[in-house]
Amino acid sequence: MALDLPASRVPTGDFPVTDPTRDARKLARRARRAAVIMAVSMMGWVAANFAGARLGWPAYLSFATDIAAICGLLWALWVTFEIWRDGRRNDVPPDD
Repeated sequence: MALDLPASRVPTGDFPVTDPTRDARKLARRARRAAVIMAVSMMGWVAANFAGARLGWPAYLSFATDIAAICGLLWALWVTFEIWRDGRRNDVPPDD
């Protein structure tokens, strides 16, 4: 059964067919989030090491900041891998 609706009356919503521009925007948003996490992790790690050296923090605090930075970078690496995998799966063309 086909519906003959005018273009203005075509139902909108969440259909199984995906919009390529929406997918590209979603991938770009995830990439920006990963980039921000990478930058914040590294700047926070450098700042914490600098502060720890100046203020004489104990070694366990330095180790904790190292672990926190590593966790942030590993999360960003995982998200970057997912972005790459989803981009290949959906055949989203890269921006030129």
